[in-house]
Amino acid sequence: MALKEIFDFIGSVTPSLLQDWVAAWAEIFKNTFVMRPDADSQVVLTGMALATLFGVFFVLVFSGYSASLLRKIALSAAVVTFVLFVGCNVMRVSLAYQHSRETIELLKTVWDYLTIGFVFSMGLMVLFAAMSAFKAAVSAFKTPD
Repeated sequence: MALKEIFDFIGSVTPSLLQDWVAAWAEIFKNTFVMRPDADSQVVLTGMALATLFGVFFVLVFSGYSASLLRKIALSAAVVTFVLFVGCNVMRVSLAYQHSRETIELLKTVWDYLTIGFVFSMGLMVLFAAMSAFKAAVSAFKTPD
């Protein structure tokens, strides 16, 4: 294996580009109903870190799959993302009512975990959608042998 091939491989699995991409998507949802206004920045960063880590893994594992399968995975991730979005909003509405201190802390913790899951699944949804679109575009321009 040539040295250039080794560096190309290392560059292909380095998360910096994917991390920037996930961070840009997560930034859109700051100061929305998805994230608690007083949430620690670690909540979003944890979701971003998980999406980046699993994103690199999934790119390596699923890069050989068809565009239609990748699209189905993206749609499944979209459903999960929507469910987590609804869960975040349920926690927000629940906190508007009077509760004991213990219940409030529990609801905040659940909301934080739902936010982590939302950022994670949203990042993977966009990743699989992009992989599907790329695969479809490449296959559309392939010339028959």
